[in-house]
Formats: sequence, structure tokens, C-alpha cells
Amino acid sequence: MMHDAKVFAEKGLPAFKGVAVAFMPYCDDARDIQDWAYEQARITVMVLAHCTQTLTWLSEKRAEFDFIIVDIEHVGGVHAAIELCLGIRQTRPDCKIFLLSDETERDDSGSERRAICDATLKKPLTHKRFTDTLMS
Repeated sequence: MMHDAKVFAEKGLPAFKGVAVAFMPYCDDARDIQDWAYEQARITVMVLAHCTQTLTWLSEKRAEFDFIIVDIEHVGGVHAAIELCLGIRQTRPDCKIFLLSDETERDDSGSERRAICDATLKKPLTHKRFTDTLMS
């Protein structure tokens, strides 16, 4: 499998810059996401703990991120995740946002949620579901 940015562009796949952030606990799921993102698109995923300065950090960080993953349970539930995602949309409007949750019934990438995120994925993740979402 080729991972060159030019090859992705030729195939109509999203252009990646190589860095993403996941606000989630460092666990098997986080390590899987790191492995899958790197394997699929040579994206390095930084796993960080969510804190009150998360949005400030994102707005001050000069690096561009391909996507941001928010674990709903890690950030304090649905309402906290929505507030965080709305803030991310303001500070990083071009960045894809993926929510992870134990409590959602199924994966959802419907357009009605675009103000908040690009997709919600049910945990536990599988390689196929994650990479399909990443490449959509």
C-alpha cells in the first residue's frame, strides 16, 4: 500500500499532513488508533488527556491537525463533548472531528451532526470501521 500524499490526491482521498490528536485515555484503544492511522495514512496520533486548557492549547498550537478524536466518556459525557467539539470547530474549522462512545448504538456519520463532528464511532473500534471513517 502506498502512502504518498500525491497518490492520495490522485485517488481522490483526503490530503493528510501527518498529525492528529486524540483526547482519550492512553489504553489499548488509543494504541490501536495510533497504529491504524499510521498504517493507513502515515498519520502520527498524539494521545492527550482532556483538561480545561484543551481549547486554548489547540488554538495556540501552530501545527495543523488532520483530525481530532474526542472520547465522550473521557471528556465528561455528551454535553461536555458537544461543547468541546463546538469550540474545536471554531479554532480548527478545517479539521475532521471523530467522537468515540461506549453509549452510542451504532456508528453515525450523518450530515445533521456536522456542526459538532464528522462522525461518531461506537467503541470498541475495529480497524475497518476506523480506517473507513478516516478515509471518508
